[in-house]
Amino acid sequence: MLTEEKPVLPHARPPLRGRRLPARVAAAVLAAFALLLPACSVPTEDSPGEVRVLTFSTYHSREHPNSRTFQDWMDSVTARTGGKIRFEAFYDGSLCPADETLSCVEDGRVDLAFDSPAFNPVLAVANVGSIAFQTPDFDAVTRAMNALLDEAPELGAEYRDRNQHVLFLGGGTPPVLALNDSVTVRSLDDLGGVSVRATGGMATGLRLLGMQPAAVEPSQTYEAIERGVVSGIGYSLDSLTDGRLHEVADQVFDISDMGVYAIVTYGINVDVWDSLDADVQEAMRAASDDAVAGSMTAHQDQAVRESCTILGEAGIEVVPLGRDDRGGQWAAEGTAVQRAQWEEATAGLLADPRAFSQRYVDLVKEFAPERPRGVAEACAEE
Repeated sequence: MLTEEKPVLPHARPPLRGRRLPARVAAAVLAAFALLLPACSVPTEDSPGEVRVLTFSTYHSREHPNSRTFQDWMDSVTARTGGKIRFEAFYDGSLCPADETLSCVEDGRVDLAFDSPAFNPVLAVANVGSIAFQTPDFDAVTRAMNALLDEAPELGAEYRDRNQHVLFLGGGTPPVLALNDSVTVRSLDDLGGVSVRATGGMATGLRLLGMQPAAVEPSQTYEAIERGVVSGIGYSLDSLTDGRLHEVADQVFDISDMGVYAIVTYGINVDVWDSLDADVQEAMRAASDDAVAGSMTAHQDQAVRESCTILGEAGIEVVPLGRDDRGGQWAAEGTAVQRAQWEEATAGLLADPRAFSQRYVDLVKEFAPERPRGVAEACAEE
């Protein structure tokens, strides 16, 4: 594995005081230290072949499909640059928690990061990907968002204003609604008044059903459900099992009428990006193209299968909720409401917000299969 892990440093020994090393010993130490310098040196314009280590942060675990996707990306870049670029990865929000990731990249605390515009309303243009109710097919959303990134400079410029260069965008996996045993649900109409952790398009969508979304930090959600602060969570299937949230919310419903409700971003600090040699930038573009062309989707497909297995072994069945006339009504209302909210939020940022959102909807439709699978169908096959 080419990614470097953060070393665990031993406790420093107290410095020697009041003693001098013999001259010959001191000379030998200095000579040995000089031999080590090339291996630890910082790349400069005069020494382009030396190794440069970049830091990457995500609030997901190492095994999350979004982390696996970027592990492939990092390995690809290291291989394409002949080992000149390597990476030090930080998981589980150990370097930057979810609500600080945007600022972490902006101020240079980290070089690269995984993030989601759903946590950052300031990224109003990018949150076009939070217009849900289009399709549960995450590959279609990934391809649509990257096509939009290529053709709409306003999207990339929004990130650049926050000192971030977008490497590529991705669609989230299909949504589920997981509830604890305090709630009895047989239809969408039974959800009124139920409190859940939800953000972005998920939150506005569930609010249309009379639910009460709360913005809880991902790392605190397990305890919030366990203590009854909220009754469950609206989340992607893979993130649900990655956080072991099914242990405290074991009623899991497939709400595929909502479709993909959020997108994700892989970005790099602009100053770091601009400092890279042209061949390194090209290696990163090629790795990003591979991710969009199928690498990310492959990891997400695998994660859905693994999540279905985890739920099955826990005795949890994924039950379809909606997928009927009421679900269709919810989807139509949700699309109209979320598009109107997004267009209002971007009114001063885009020349024609309506045309921009319509382009996103059209691109998703272009890439989406005619009959996409929901979570219940995927789990039934496992």
